[in-house]
Amino acid sequence: GLGAEPVAAWVPLSVPARSAAFLDPMTGRAGRAALRQRRDGRAEVFLQLAPGASLVLRTFAEPMAADVPAWLYAEPAGPAHPLTGPWQLSFIAGGPGYPPATTLDSLVSWTDLGESLHDWFAGTARYTLTFEAPTTPADAWRLDLGRVAESATVRLNGRPLGTAFSLPFRLRIDSLAPGTNTLEVDVTNLMANRIAYLDRRGFVWRRFYDINFVNLAYQPFDASGWAPMPSGLIGPVRLVPLRRLSPE
Repeated sequence: GLGAEPVAAWVPLSVPARSAAFLDPMTGRAGRAALRQRRDGRAEVFLQLAPGASLVLRTFAEPMAADVPAWLYAEPAGPAHPLTGPWQLSFIAGGPGYPPATTLDSLVSWTDLGESLHDWFAGTARYTLTFEAPTTPADAWRLDLGRVAESATVRLNGRPLGTAFSLPFRLRIDSLAPGTNTLEVDVTNLMANRIAYLDRRGFVWRRFYDINFVNLAYQPFDASGWAPMPSGLIGPVRLVPLRRLSPE
C-alpha cells in the first residue's frame, strides 16, 4: 500500500482465476481470498491493505478446497484502547555499554532519556507492560505499535506474535487472555548511533581489505558529527478491537 489511505475494495485480476489466496509475508498468515466473477468474465478479489503494508496474492485455475481457512477481513469494532505505562525498559544486547534499566510513564525515544550512553547505544532493548484485557467484544485484536525505530519483535504472555520492521507496524492478536496480560516488545535500532560514537572517539573500525570507505561526496567517511537518531518504541501503542467483515 503506497498511498496514505487504507484500501478496502474489489480489485480486478489480470489473469483468469477460479480461486485465490493471500499470504502476509510479514507474519506468514495465509487464507482464501474473497473472489467473484464480473459480468465481463474477469475475476476480482476483495483487498484490504493498510498504508505501507504488502500482501502476496496467488491465483488458481480451479476452486479451492472448502476446508482452506478464509482470509480474515476485519474492521474496527470499537474505539482503540491505549496501552499506557508504566513500561519497564531494559537493554539486553548491544553496546558500547548497557544503559541502566528504567521505568517509563510514557514512551519516548531512548535517546531522550538524558544520558550519553543512551545516545550512543545500538542494539536491542526490551519494553515490558502488564495490562488488563479490555472487555470490548471482539473477533480479534490489532496491536498498533505506533512509531518504531527501527524493528520490533513482540511476545504476548510469552508467546511470539511476530516481527514488524516496516509500516504499518501492526500485528494481529487472535485472542486476549481474560484479565492480566503481559506484552514484551524487543526493539532494535540502527547502527548509526554506535558508528557516531566510534568516530567521535577515534576508534579504528574501518578494516577493509580492498575498499575505500567514503561518503556520498566521495570524501573520507566521518560520522562524528551525526546527531543521535531516534531509537526504540516511541508509540503510541494501542489495541484495536476487530470484527469480521464480509465483503459484499
